[in-house]
Amino acid sequence: MKNKVSVVIGALIILGFGGLIVVLLGRTDAETEEWSRLVYLLGAIEAMAFVAAGFFFGTEVNRKRAQNAEASAVGAQEDAKDARKDAGEAEKRAAEAETKGRSLSAAIRAKVTSQSEKQALQEGRGEGGQVAAVSELTELRALADTLFP
Repeated sequence: MKNKVSVVIGALIILGFGGLIVVLLGRTDAETEEWSRLVYLLGAIEAMAFVAAGFFFGTEVNRKRAQNAEASAVGAQEDAKDARKDAGEAEKRAAEAETKGRSLSAAIRAKVTSQSEKQALQEGRGEGGQVAAVSELTELRALADTLFP
């Protein structure tokens, strides 16, 4: 925030520059040497006046840039927060899917073991007909073992 002293000094410099221009316009009868001195003085005060004007106008431009940068930073923080939330939800869904897959894998393994035992009993009694089902379940068990070792 601009302090009052710098505002007053800047305003006085700009007013002094305007006043010097008015004085120069009224000095049409001045000699060459006096004009040289007045123009030299005008150059110094002109430089200070431009610095003062830059102080007044430049702070407004920089303030708007800073506000835009802050707004962008807040938006980026919100985007990052949303991304973290989405990542957390994705991790939760992945964990649930892995749990379900492992449950399915365990069920297939149990079914293969159960069917293998039934087949062994049936073969011991001389019965047949379950070989195709056991073969398909064995393939599923191999897939389950590959996906979830």
